[in-house]
Amino acid sequence: MDNFIFAMMVFAFVGAVTPGPVNLLATSTAVQQGSIQAFKHVLGASFAYAGVVYLSGSMLSTVSDKLPMLESSMQLVGSGFLIWLAYKIASAPVGNIEVEQKTTSGWVTGALAQLLNPKAWLVAMS
Repeated sequence: MDNFIFAMMVFAFVGAVTPGPVNLLATSTAVQQGSIQAFKHVLGASFAYAGVVYLSGSMLSTVSDKLPMLESSMQLVGSGFLIWLAYKIASAPVGNIEVEQKTTSGWVTGALAQLLNPKAWLVAMS
């Protein structure tokens, strides 16, 4: 049991600290608006992610009980999406990004970014 808990802790840590849209937005917010606004963004994203984990866990538990054959196809589709996303990031053009205006980021922005984050859904489903 201790090995299982350790493995889940490492998996959760890797899922949380690897670059994703929410991490990039939080870093950008901290640079442009300060740590207080970035904290609000991260707080909203954290609450939203708890909801994502709960929803995906309860839905996938029900689906996998009823349709066990669906599990392997979901793994293949999720893996394919992550590979495609990694390719798109690796092949994206590199250049200077000009920011025209400052926008306010807060807990609502963090929560929405997390709810729309495909990486969060895939990690939670794993």
